[in-house]
Amino acid sequence: MRLVQFCLKGDEGRVRVGVEQGEGLGVVDLKAFDPSMPTTMKELLELGEKGMECAQRALEASPAQCVVPRVEVRLLSPVLAPEKVVAGFTVANDVSARDWQMKRNGKQWLLGKTFDSFCPLGPALVTTSAVKAGNSVTSRTPTQPYWTRFMTLSPGDVFPTGTPPGVGVFRNPPVFLKRRDVVEGQIDQLGVIRNNVV
Repeated sequence: MRLVQFCLKGDEGRVRVGVEQGEGLGVVDLKAFDPSMPTTMKELLELGEKGMECAQRALEASPAQCVVPRVEVRLLSPVLAPEKVVAGFTVANDVSARDWQMKRNGKQWLLGKTFDSFCPLGPALVTTSAVKAGNSVTSRTPTQPYWTRFMTLSPGDVFPTGTPPGVGVFRNPPVFLKRRDVVEGQIDQLGVIRNNVV
């Protein structure tokens, strides 16, 4: 399944959670399908199997009155304000403010990665059952028991697990993002995330 958090264009104040009928296709609004369902991904994940079973039923039934055409949807990050269970996979754009990492903050990396809007996620949370075994995502993802040795995990936690080659600051000469650049990240079976630099 491809779980998404979204709002309707023109109604950005109301967050909803749904299931994509396929990448780039309509979205089944879970609250419209079953009024007992929550409106955020975190709350859906907290329901555990009950939430996943409802999402699967909604996807299989896809009643017309519950399907929102893709052109009317604005996708949000699958998990807003992440806290700490591998429910699935998504694409992350691990943004870094290199000036803060290397010049302004004593070469400490944390602050340069934690500004508001950094680490956008999307386009969907793809459940583990929907990702074929052997995909580079599944073969490189640490197991949940590994992480629980160090921290308490909660629904909605996010674990970015890798960076592709070609990081701009380490190129010769270095390359940095500038206003109006568009950054795309793509992972097979997960989708594409596009971010505009402002």
